[in-house]
Amino acid sequence: MLPSPQHFEQAAELVTRDKFAENGAFGPDVAEHVKAYAPFVDAGFSEVYVANMGPHYADMIAAYGSDVLPELRRRTS
Repeated sequence: MLPSPQHFEQAAELVTRDKFAENGAFGPDVAEHVKAYAPFVDAGFSEVYVANMGPHYADMIAAYGSDVLPELRRRTS
């Protein structure tokens, strides 16, 4: 936890666009999303929380419901 907004701003300067892109799944490629969350499932996590940072939230929810989450669930069977 950072004690003030100024500390958050300082910490945010350390996060480049490229570094951010290395640590998440972005865009419509379902395989990219499965690949991003598979290590957590493989490590035994039973819940995965995601958030949409763009305007296509309904598409993301549909894709996770029909493709991403079922594939991640298959890994636990």
